[in-house]
Amino acid sequence: MTEVDSFTKKFTKDRISNVVQINRNFFQVNEELMNFKAKIKQEPFALGTYLGSGKPFHPGVALLDWLDKRTENYIVIDKKAAWLFLCGRDLFAESVIRQNVNDGKLVLIKNENDEVLGLGERTGRKVSIKNLLDKGDFLRRERH
Repeated sequence: MTEVDSFTKKFTKDRISNVVQINRNFFQVNEELMNFKAKIKQEPFALGTYLGSGKPFHPGVALLDWLDKRTENYIVIDKKAAWLFLCGRDLFAESVIRQNVNDGKLVLIKNENDEVLGLGERTGRKVSIKNLLDKGDFLRRERH
């Protein structure tokens, strides 16, 4: 079982298909790319859709989008909190409009339009959801 399977298991029983590991990174590839990879002599740097990397596993945004239609483990937040979340901020309990969560700590964070904004961890403290990954992260990293 790959790190990707271990992560997705926290949200759904579905398994993501055609996962390839290149160094520490995981990618989802189609059959055509698998055939191409077999023909080339060198190991590629990247291939297909980036799903995440590392041990412990850190998911990518594409994996969260894949999970969106397959899980019932999410929290929907209001418009103001959605903006703050995309800016890297944690969430307070007052911002939650509705939720459907299981026993786990990890939850998908969605806006009022049912769009995935990122991944959070329920803490049970005053800050009820810690921001682990959001779609604004890419833009913040490009600033430097």
